[in-house]
Amino acid sequence: MVTLTSLDDQFQITIKEGQSLLLGRLNKCDIVLSDGSISSQHAHLKLQNNHLCIVDIGSTNGSRLNYSPFSGPVYVLNGDTLEFGNVSFVVDGPELISPPDEPPFSKVFTSLEPIDASQKLEDTMINLDLDEEALRESESSPAHAFAGDPQDSEDEFAQVNPERYAFVTALLLLLVGGAMLIFHIWHNPSL
Repeated sequence: MVTLTSLDDQFQITIKEGQSLLLGRLNKCDIVLSDGSISSQHAHLKLQNNHLCIVDIGSTNGSRLNYSPFSGPVYVLNGDTLEFGNVSFVVDGPELISPPDEPPFSKVFTSLEPIDASQKLEDTMINLDLDEEALRESESSPAHAFAGDPQDSEDEFAQVNPERYAFVTALLLLLVGGAMLIFHIWHNPSL
C-alpha cells in the first residue's frame, strides 16, 4: 500500500497493490480532487508488484515528479514529490522499488476523433477496463485509419473551436487596422 499526502494535508490518496485508478476533478473518477488546477481526467495511477506508475493523460496544468514535468509513464519512489496541477503530494511507500523495464501503460488506447459539442464530458472519459477481445481489436486496427486530409483538419478547427477561430480572426483584423492607422498618421502628421 502506498499513500500520497498533499503538502497542505487537504488530500490523502491510498493506493493498494493491484489497483489502477483514474485521478481527476469529475465525480466519476476513482480519485476526485476538487481543485481548479486539476483536469476532469488528469492522470492514471497503477500500483503493481511494488511499482507505482503514473501517466498524465493530457491534463491542462500538467503533472510533475520531483518538480520536473512529465506526461508519462513515470515511476515514483518513497519520498518523491508528485504534483498534479497545483496540488503537491509526498509519496509514502517504503516498499516501492525501482522501475521495471516495461511500463504498465506502454500501450495507450485513445480516440483521435473530435468531441461533439453536444456530448457530455462524462461520456468522453477513457475507460481502461477493456476486455481481452477489445484489447486485441485495438492492437490490430491499422494506424492509418486515423490519418486524414490536412484540409479536413483546418475545417475541423473552425467547427470544433469556433470561439478560438473567431478570436484569432478578430485579433488579426485588429492588428491590421492598427497598422493601417499608424501608417495613416505617419504620412499625415497634421491630423
